[in-house]
Amino acid sequence: MTGLSTLARMAEARKPLEKYTRNAFPEERALEAVTYFLDFLRRNLAVEAYVLSEEGFRELLRKSNEHLDEFWALDQDTEIPVRARTFLLEGRGNGVRFSLRNQAGREFATRYGIPREAMQNFVQDLVRLLLRHDLLREVEGGYRIPESTLSWRKGDGTPRLDPLRHRGGIGAAG
Repeated sequence: MTGLSTLARMAEARKPLEKYTRNAFPEERALEAVTYFLDFLRRNLAVEAYVLSEEGFRELLRKSNEHLDEFWALDQDTEIPVRARTFLLEGRGNGVRFSLRNQAGREFATRYGIPREAMQNFVQDLVRLLLRHDLLREVEGGYRIPESTLSWRKGDGTPRLDPLRHRGGIGAAG
């Protein structure tokens, strides 16, 4: 498995960006672009994790009821299970898409200079690259980020503005 920062240093990783934008991409910019894409998938729960499976959720409910009192335990009659979603490259289905039809895809294309007509091919090349380095896995009907590749780090408490979720759009004042 290749780490994300190691991947960004590899010329191979920058080829999809350079191929479609005709610009040289330094390591930092390539890392930023791949992180943007993977963050989009992570936020949309396109993550292969046991706790996001139906069986994992049932186990969480069971443990919650065994170890917590009734006020803190999850209520199996009212709790809605949170399940992993699947990233879809094409086709129909209920999954996560990254294209010019959604805000994240449009923002990505603008930010990194991907021409509109090349966006689908770019995403396909990026997915192939991430699959080769085990930063993405093929699952039934699509792709997910393997749980083992996620890195949890403590923040400093400073809220981070997410331009895709900030009400008022990109560049709007808080």
